Parts: sequence; structure tokens; C-alpha cells
Amino acid sequence: MNKRTRNTRKFLFITSFTLPETAGSGIHAFRFARYINRKGDYAEILTFNRNLRLRSSEKIDEVRVIRIPYFNRNLFLKLCSLPFVVFYYFKYILRNNIVFTYGGKIFGFELIIILSYLLRKKNIFRSLMLDVDDLQCLVINRNLLVKFIYHRLFEKVNIYFSINKTFSERFLKIYPSGKKIFEMPQGVDTTVFFPITAEEKVELRQKLFLSQNKFIILSVGFLIHRKGFEEIFSELAKLTFNFQYIIAGEHDVSNDHFLSGYENEMNYLKETGIKLLGDRISFAGYQQNLSPYYQTADIFLLNSGQEGLPNVLLEAMACELPVVTNSIQGVDGFLTQHRQNVIVFHKLSEIHDIIHECFQRKGETNIMAKNAYDDIRKKYSFDRVYAGLLETLKD
Repeated sequence: MNKRTRNTRKFLFITSFTLPETAGSGIHAFRFARYINRKGDYAEILTFNRNLRLRSSEKIDEVRVIRIPYFNRNLFLKLCSLPFVVFYYFKYILRNNIVFTYGGKIFGFELIIILSYLLRKKNIFRSLMLDVDDLQCLVINRNLLVKFIYHRLFEKVNIYFSINKTFSERFLKIYPSGKKIFEMPQGVDTTVFFPITAEEKVELRQKLFLSQNKFIILSVGFLIHRKGFEEIFSELAKLTFNFQYIIAGEHDVSNDHFLSGYENEMNYLKETGIKLLGDRISFAGYQQNLSPYYQTADIFLLNSGQEGLPNVLLEAMACELPVVTNSIQGVDGFLTQHRQNVIVFHKLSEIHDIIHECFQRKGETNIMAKNAYDDIRKKYSFDRVYAGLLETLKD
């Protein structure tokens, strides 16, 4: 690690969840913070300690995580949490000089923007999901007075981090000059996600107790309907060659888990997958280190219904794994180039034929995977994202 000096940049990442909880934005915040610390600057994470289930503060793999006492069982308890939220926001915004807010669903994100402005801190805001917290949802789709207030609020943001084209388009409807937009996929740590040789792949499959002879199809994500798993099961059931479908993602949660409301959904999808695919489906559960799964699979399959830009797409591409993905608004033609670095499908009925093609023509899909890896390495690594952010912050 490089020695820090008085000129060290100090980042505060604020996110609804982070480790040990496994929401995608929180995982990205952690990895990006870890990367910044390893570069010699400083980054810490401020998040929420729901009903005091976790430690108030701890260091995880070089990253300090601070958790705000927060009680969310009912509206009254949420209001009782407000003084803690205000105090922690003020304290940790004051002690850092760049504030990075992950999404418009963070409790009191408006206060983060206001305090950053008043305390003269640089402020980066990143929307996470289209039709949920893009600028059109946060500003335009409101009554006249609230629309005016939020329009003025986002004028105080130094950088709007747009992770796909549609986020940018919706921002420009409100702020046509576009001076504050930093448009780039959120990036991936290429020291964690990278390709391996054919020989290493054989050894890694042995370690993971995976068959050397089966065509391995991988998906990564929570086992919920929004990820499109039920439709995948139906299409994969039509395949006649020897394959194994692995889902790496949480599918069995406790009552205290932030996904506990999806328990019935998860159970239903798990039963449906087993019913349709039998022993051809494997539920790997949450994996802290996903790299070995990307590195040993034959293709990566994504069919998510609503996204901003999935971390898993960048991770698979960085591991030089052939990607088959549904069309994602704002991502097509921006990150993904059909038949150049991935295969994009627009209808579920296409999945069967595309996967069969990938099985028969591995050479062609491997060329696309190599192109994808080159794109990530040259354009979308954390090195590129961080350099771009710092350059934009100078303006």
C-alpha cells in the first residue's frame, strides 16, 4: 500500500447495505473502497445497522465500515432513528472530502447532498436502477413544489455518476448542459476478476468438485423473480446435451436477512428449478469469492428484468467468460455490443438456440469473450473509473 500524505483523498461511501449483507451496490462500494485504499488514498463506508444486529464499526479487508443505529420495524422507530442518522451523516461527511452516495433509496439521501454542499465537500451521486431512482423518478415525477425543491437539490451535486446511457438521457432532460455527468459503467476490480488458462480451469473444476465433461452454465444473483430465473428454467429444460446449471446467489434466508420478504419467492423458484431440471441444477448459494465460478464456467447467462448495470455482467466479462444476456435498457450498445463482446437476446424463446449454438461453436463465443475482456481491461477497470472520476472532480 502506498504511504498516505496530507494530500490523500478521503472518500466516504454511503450505501444502504454492505458486507456482510450482499446487495450489489454495497458489494461494489466495498470493492471500490478497498481498491482506493490499496491505491494509497483513503475510503471508508457509512451504512446502516438495522436493529443493531451487527457491530457498530469494524474493519473488513482494509476497509473501515461504520454502521448507523437504525430501527426499521415500524414508522415510529424509523423516526426515532433520525437523530442518529443526522449525527452520523454530519460527523463522517465532515471528516472526509469526497462523498459518494449510492442511490436515491438511502434513508435521508437529501440530507447527504445538503450537508456535503454546506460543508463544502465534493459530492458524487449514483443512481442504481432505472425507473426506481433515476433523475426522472427523483425529480420530474413529482408535484410542482416538490419537483422544484428536488431540482434545486440536485444542482448541489458535483458529479452525477451515470452507469448507462438511459440514466444520462434522463439527467439531461432536467439539466441539459450535462456538465456534471460522468458517464461510465461502474467498473470492476481486474485484480480479483480475470481469466485463467485451460490447465488452471481443469484444476479449479477439481477443487470445486465440478465435472470436466459437462457444459457449465452460470448465473449469479438472488433467487427472486426479478432476476428472470423461472423463464430460464423453462428454456434450459429443452436442452438435450449434457450440462450443469449453477446459480451462485442467496436462496435461503433468515428472518433477519434484508431479503426475508422474498423467502416464499425463493422457495418457489428453487422447487421449480429442481422440478424442471432435476440434478442438472445446482444452488451454490452466496459466494464471497465469485471468481472461481466465472473462471470455470462455459457461459454466463443473465435474464434480469430490471437493472441499472449489473456488477455480474462486468465480472463475467472481466473473466473472459462468454456472456448471453437479455437486452438491458441503456446497456445495449453502451457496454454490450451484440455478437462482438456478448450475445444479446430479446425474446425468451431465443435462449435455447443461443445456448445450443454456444455449446457447438465454442471457438466463436471464445472470440467474443476475448473482446469483452479487452473492453473491460482497456475501458472499464477500476483504474479507468477512478482516473475518470478524479479528472471530472477537477472541473
